[in-house]
Amino acid sequence: MRHLIIRFLTTALIAVICLVGVGVGALAATLRIQGGEWRLPEPHEVKALVYSEVEPEPARTVFLQREAMTVRFGPDDAANGVSSLVASGTTHTIPRYRGTNKTWKRLVACVEDKFAGLDVRFTDVAPTGNDHVVVKVGGKQRDIGKKGKAIGGLAPFNGKPLNNVIVFAFDQGGRYRTRTNCETIAHEVGHIYGLDHTYHCRDIMSYLQGCGKKTFVERTLACGEHEMRECVASRPGQNSAAHLLEVLGPAHEEH
Repeated sequence: MRHLIIRFLTTALIAVICLVGVGVGALAATLRIQGGEWRLPEPHEVKALVYSEVEPEPARTVFLQREAMTVRFGPDDAANGVSSLVASGTTHTIPRYRGTNKTWKRLVACVEDKFAGLDVRFTDVAPTGNDHVVVKVGGKQRDIGKKGKAIGGLAPFNGKPLNNVIVFAFDQGGRYRTRTNCETIAHEVGHIYGLDHTYHCRDIMSYLQGCGKKTFVERTLACGEHEMRECVASRPGQNSAAHLLEVLGPAHEEH
């Protein structure tokens, strides 16, 4: 029996539960407030499930799943539709992304651009095997059995690269704003490669808003949400762009 430690980032509350084989947990990404605007969640709405296990090879393929997808709770296994982020003991079918083909193409191109120059491939054609990450785009948090305020996305996170896991990027009532949806997906995929939150508005991994277009910033930054804190694994800071390059390496010519 393995132990999964639940650590709420802004409280001193520590809980320990026993789960068989569950290796990672959830980090919420974005919320939609009244008027259709997007924001990242308040710190008390975010939790990191910290679990130590053998570090897998980072996924080189990210599958952007547009169609409906059935997922069930269990140890993360994207190839078989299993996620530790789904409500315990449940199975759900998440509806397809409801945006137009044109909007979808813009979204895929935007996400690819955020990771340009890195050895990772984004596709909307289902890959074979289990050496990939699935980003299910569409639906809402209730479609995986989660209650509470509307969130824009969820991703497994333990501060290290992950593989064969599912990321959720919810459509939030059909409001398909390419940039905000794109940055949400990039933020969540960043967690898959071990990135923490940064305290710098222009960085994709930041909660701070109001500074325009975001990128993975190539500078060492403090970690944090609405105030600075220690980075995961006691890192002195985080250079999001350099971290991704270290984990993924530069793109090959065919990319």
